[in-house]
Amino acid sequence: MAAGFGADFVKSVKLEYRDLVTNVVAFFVYLICIPLVGRPAMKWIVKNTPEGKPVNKIYIHAIIVTFLGLGFFAGYFNQPFLVGAVILGLAVPEGPPLGSELVSQLELFSSWFLTSIFVTCCTMKVDLRDCQPLSYFVVVFLFILLAQLIKMLLCMGICRYCKMPFSDGFCLALILTSRGVVDICSYVLAFDALVLN
Repeated sequence: MAAGFGADFVKSVKLEYRDLVTNVVAFFVYLICIPLVGRPAMKWIVKNTPEGKPVNKIYIHAIIVTFLGLGFFAGYFNQPFLVGAVILGLAVPEGPPLGSELVSQLELFSSWFLTSIFVTCCTMKVDLRDCQPLSYFVVVFLFILLAQLIKMLLCMGICRYCKMPFSDGFCLALILTSRGVVDICSYVLAFDALVLN
């Protein structure tokens, strides 16, 4: 995600001074207003939900529309779509009833449908013809393999030093060395902004 913010910063530097100031002010308005308005509103929703009952669907739909609206308005100020999403996500109270209800409502659609489309679109940007000759591809592959191996061994070594069982340390190393959708998204944002080749 940092790459996405960096890419938008690079684009913003090319703007006029007035537009640049407007973008910075809009970013700080996002940063301040969403937690100051959104979090108390969501706590009010939790407070008015009877114990053991699910949150009213109207509130869930209102939060989703707010999320999409924040992303829409972010485009006017040369901010990445993720700015509003991340800040609003941090403002959501964790656990039941609201946080868990949002997860259950969005998980199927986002995890199984949107994520697969996004990863497919990302892999379509890869041009294997750029990996000519084959020796270049092999060198890059070996470098990636070596970097992953070093990260895994370091993580497992630290786990072993802390007297963690080998299987737990191995699983933790696999989790910590994996790249998730957020990392892929930040790389794609940087690639699209021509910050990365």
